[in-house]
Amino acid sequence: ATGRRKFGCIQIHPTMKTTVLFITFSLQAFLINAQIDPTTPWVWVKGDHETNNTGLYGTKGIAATGNKPGSRTSAITWLDKEGNLWLFGGMGYANSGQGYLNDLWKFNTSSNQWTWVNGDSSIQQYSVYGTQGTASATNKPGGIYAGVSWTDANGNLWLFGGFGFTETEFGFLNTLWKYNINTNQWTWVKGDKIIDKTGTYGTKGNEHTNNKPGARYGSNTWTDANGNLWLFGGYGYNSSETGILNDLWKYNTSTNKWAWINGNNAVEQTGVYGTRTVAAATNKPGARYVASSWNDADGNFWLFGGYGYDGANCGNLNDIWKYSIATNQWTWMNGNKIIDQLPVYGTRGSSAPANTPGARYVSSSWTDPNGELWLFGGYGLDSIGTIGYLNDFWKF
Repeated sequence: ATGRRKFGCIQIHPTMKTTVLFITFSLQAFLINAQIDPTTPWVWVKGDHETNNTGLYGTKGIAATGNKPGSRTSAITWLDKEGNLWLFGGMGYANSGQGYLNDLWKFNTSSNQWTWVNGDSSIQQYSVYGTQGTASATNKPGGIYAGVSWTDANGNLWLFGGFGFTETEFGFLNTLWKYNINTNQWTWVKGDKIIDKTGTYGTKGNEHTNNKPGARYGSNTWTDANGNLWLFGGYGYNSSETGILNDLWKYNTSTNKWAWINGNNAVEQTGVYGTRTVAAATNKPGARYVASSWNDADGNFWLFGGYGYDGANCGNLNDIWKYSIATNQWTWMNGNKIIDQLPVYGTRGSSAPANTPGARYVSSSWTDPNGELWLFGGYGLDSIGTIGYLNDFWKF
């Protein structure tokens, strides 16, 4: 499936098979707002303590103590307005066998029970698109992994891109789906039902019916105060070829239109850092994918690390960027502007200006009610320069 594609500067560790790079996307948990108490220990809540478990689906729509999703990586996640956790797809186990998944689950944190809500209990399912813009009980995304998600102000769940199945094929996707929790129905909203589609950028800053991001995965997402959905970078297609991207898009849920807002419409672009903490119209993060992202209390978007480009070269990143919607400007806020930098840990539990996580990608991240970022693990460099899987826990 990947033999004909240009993979730019994607890193394959010498001890890893090619497919393992895709599997490592499981480590990235796209933004979930949560209150975090660092004094509270971990709690094993549900699931098994062995590997490669199949799911127990029970009856669709009915919560039960015995229900559980199968083992998987690279699923898509949401948090709804009632505090329920939602899980879709990924690569792993359904009721039998291993493959790409399209099952939708809800976890009620009060009852400690899973519910299989939508989708299939078997692997390798194709999408059913129906009519664009029209919800239907028979519509469904096919098996997908490494897509991205948002939750809008009305509580709808949104899904974009990833790597998976259309009606007939398997590849990079640029489909935008909406799931209505109240009706339990999917809607194919925008994008194509054909794999590997290029993007249509239009004029920077202008919405247009024909605009659309190219097919991709490993992007970053935010939601603004007006309920617009924002998408940055990833690995996939610009208007003509594949590579690592640094384009910033906005989808207006009211007008049903995409706008290319910032960044480049070319692949493999280097960053322009400018002066640290000083915003400028020319500043921009380099092309990257599987970074970490979050919103602050003032509505700014933040981006950390990933795999991609500094000002000249491609590798593991540990730079922190802030984007202001009001000014449409990026600011390099912290971290290094050179790839493959080692961490500076300092004293555990104490902040210091010199402290910084090492360069890494596919980390997990959260924000707390105080607007602080919490970052866990990823794949990157330790304090002596060894590259591998990390379990360090940081607060910014």
